[in-house]
Amino acid sequence: MISDQMLGHTIDHGRYRLIDVLGMGGMGVVYLAEETSVLKRSVAVKTIRTELSDPKFTERFAREAKTIADLDHPYIVRIYAFGSEGDLSYIVMHYLAGGSLKQRLEQAPKRGVKGPSPGETAMLVSHIADALDHAHLRGVIHRDVKPGNIMFDADGPASSRATSRLFCAAPTPRTTPRRNR
Repeated sequence: MISDQMLGHTIDHGRYRLIDVLGMGGMGVVYLAEETSVLKRSVAVKTIRTELSDPKFTERFAREAKTIADLDHPYIVRIYAFGSEGDLSYIVMHYLAGGSLKQRLEQAPKRGVKGPSPGETAMLVSHIADALDHAHLRGVIHRDVKPGNIMFDADGPASSRATSRLFCAAPTPRTTPRRNR
């Protein structure tokens, strides 16, 4: 599998080493990587599948990175870098170690719980709405809001200790600006 073949490789001129696969989707693979500089921080690296790396798609991927990087908000994942090396294009972003809402919902029965409490759900919806409102006010539509794209900073329940963030996935700049309310 191409994703496993990338493990151990470095990108961005050796700055990030790919160490594990976090997830795979129709468009690409997200890796856990380690910054090789003195910082040694963990980051997530989103790549596009090589069969999709034609110039038009790569341009769209670069636009996605730029659009998200411009959305400075506490509930939207931070972008650190974008680059291309050969056929590989990638976005380097903040690593959200708490996993996705999808993972948490799937694991809830195994932990003997039904899912988030009403209070946790309200907090989560508030975070998502705040992030989406921030994006929409800047003319950006997410297009792929789903449990797999709602990520958490920390392990544990979706509470005030675990900050949810909207993961980058196909945001699209609007063609017409939003009117002032």
